[in-house]
Amino acid sequence: MDVDPKVKELMYATGIDEKLAMLLIQFTGGDVSGARKIIESMPKDFLVLKIRYMGHRTHNYGVILIVLNTKTKDIDDLYVIVDSKVEASQINAKASFEDFKGGIVKFIQQKNPDLEMIGRMREAINTIEFKEKIFNKLSKENKFDLEQLKVVFSELIFKVLTESNCAIKIEVEEVDLFRLHKSNDNYVLKGEEQLLGAEDEKNGKESTEVTAREEVHVRNISLVLLKVEPVLSPIRGIPGNEIQIGDQIMVKIIDEREIGDYLGNLLGGRKNKEVIPIPATINEISKQEDTGNLMVLVQFGPGIAGKMFIPPEIKIAAPILEEENEGKLGVLSFFRMNPVWVVLALVLLFIGFIILIFYMG
Repeated sequence: MDVDPKVKELMYATGIDEKLAMLLIQFTGGDVSGARKIIESMPKDFLVLKIRYMGHRTHNYGVILIVLNTKTKDIDDLYVIVDSKVEASQINAKASFEDFKGGIVKFIQQKNPDLEMIGRMREAINTIEFKEKIFNKLSKENKFDLEQLKVVFSELIFKVLTESNCAIKIEVEEVDLFRLHKSNDNYVLKGEEQLLGAEDEKNGKESTEVTAREEVHVRNISLVLLKVEPVLSPIRGIPGNEIQIGDQIMVKIIDEREIGDYLGNLLGGRKNKEVIPIPATINEISKQEDTGNLMVLVQFGPGIAGKMFIPPEIKIAAPILEEENEGKLGVLSFFRMNPVWVVLALVLLFIGFIILIFYMG
């Protein structure tokens, strides 16, 4: 079956897979530029460390590429070069993540670097102790102090290469899941993969390169995380501490970014700049230990989520409850909307009461 040209265009422009591209094109009603806005607004949960080093005493040169997952606090991708050739350290770390990675792949495939030393370096980087050292230098805003980071890698290089006079340069770049996924499709590393597979098999774990190339599952991806707030319903709402995953609740999209405005209009949550309550499905709830509040993630569509923090005692409006109550209280709702009929009904009841008394008398 032929692929929709709009789906192809979105795949080519963003690097997402066909399944997600189809869902987003359907979700946006065929708006390719809108679908691109969604992808481009995706949280950048990965930090790429691009490191060049030159060992002047041991004459070991090379580069290291580490992809850090700031959510899982783990390493999602790792490429290393160790070699006696000076050119091994001359891959441009100021280039984009994709180009830096491509340079490493090309060097390994063409220059036959020292695979034994590469294996030792990879093994040292993949230890729990070294990962903790890296993430301990990461601030709450996902920023690094590069001077402190240089100290960490100086210690690493001294430990592995016994190099005490090492020049190090580090560049950090934020990337999203799809740039990472696309780079894995574009750069297939031959040669080092055999080493990596053997090394990880020895350690009883799966290769990080294989893991990084696993299929991207659409429903587990938050392409856009919007700021939302609950619609309160003090009488008929669901208490915050009783909501469950899978429940539908009413929320307002209050995100002031351009993507918030676009998706608010697309989802029916905004009209003429007015914020309108819309239903959303709860897909994650967690209690914040420091405040006691609940962090609630809701889902609007493929990859479109909303995040809010709520006190557990508030009551939130739910569309299902509203419909049930409307069915049970239909007559009452009618009279509320038509006060003239209320007066007429009271008059008729009064007249009926007088007539009843007359006949009984």
